[in-house]
Amino acid sequence: MREKPRFRIGAGGIGQEVIDLTDTGPVPQKSSEELRELRSKEEFFPDAQERFENTLEEHGYEPVRELENGYQYPTLDEWVALKIERGEGWARAYPTFIRGKETGEMYFAKVRIKPKERQIGRGFAGEADVLDNMKGLPAPRLIEYIPEDEHGKRLEMLVLEAIKFSEGSVLMPQEWTPATAQNAVRTMKEMEKTSPDALPEHFFEEPSETFTSLLERTRYAQNNPSMQTVLEAVARQYEEYKQQVFVHGDMWPKNVIVGLDNDDPSIKLVDWELAGLGYKGQDAGRLWWGICANNQIHSEASYGFLRAYLEELATEEQTARRAELQFGVAYEVLWRLEDGKIAILNNEEASEYEIARARTELESIYKQAYSMLEMIKNTAPTDTRF
Repeated sequence: MREKPRFRIGAGGIGQEVIDLTDTGPVPQKSSEELRELRSKEEFFPDAQERFENTLEEHGYEPVRELENGYQYPTLDEWVALKIERGEGWARAYPTFIRGKETGEMYFAKVRIKPKERQIGRGFAGEADVLDNMKGLPAPRLIEYIPEDEHGKRLEMLVLEAIKFSEGSVLMPQEWTPATAQNAVRTMKEMEKTSPDALPEHFFEEPSETFTSLLERTRYAQNNPSMQTVLEAVARQYEEYKQQVFVHGDMWPKNVIVGLDNDDPSIKLVDWELAGLGYKGQDAGRLWWGICANNQIHSEASYGFLRAYLEELATEEQTARRAELQFGVAYEVLWRLEDGKIAILNNEEASEYEIARARTELESIYKQAYSMLEMIKNTAPTDTRF
């Protein structure tokens, strides 16, 4: 067992955005006028705190301010101020804990604090749909979905089973172990077995983003022709094994709740807003990319992940697995290229600082991708270096 629980939650955003609830420090205090101006600029609902309180009252809940470790959890307004102070005004939701007034039961809640146009994927309603229809998913139980009311007095909110920090939490990449990575892979493999026939009819929408569409839009990655060649080669190879499956769609380590048992940690996944029809290898590529972040490519967890993913008896199955994971890594690269970095290089009005930063970020992406693709080719399931 881990010596002590990690009081952390995934805080949204790209990559490893995790908030530690042990020693976050005081919530920054900005002037009312300054905060109001920033909230408006970032499109936060100006009356979100009041609407949140109305929603809780109407549905029989109350906020939980003090957590297991004595940490005073921020109010909605304090959370927004904290995110703005950290330069994270993109935040779309307020993650928090609430309690049923009659039962005293504690739940986890996601509260939308921006207009629907800023939601991702199918949004909260789509996530509720997935959790309600897809029984047996490795996910917290859905308690209730509360839609936003047309009069603007209530916020959209997803109420879920709360997983106590003494039972599990998200980890930073450097805290992942081979056992954690292996169990996460096994969880993904079970999800991939879900027959498309078992999906509700409206889940059969083609993915809004495909490898081909990303590749077409990122052909301006010609600032690195060798990477373009690699991506196109991966795409050609994957054609032979291409398979659409049910995917989580947002499989970052910050969306994986890891149990406390070091030898056999339980795995639960959160944030299912992007779940639906996708490609085999897509979830794996994103999760492995996250594990490899911050120079963790050659960590024990990274090799543990790779060994578990290639754990097939037949050579043909191993070949298919390698092709799938190569595709997943390439998909992640394309998605990151689309994230505006190359557009900055082609923008004549971009500052020298912006261009230099974009180039540095792109080189970091290419370097990690090359390393991961080489590992896929050269690592065997029986590799015992760790």
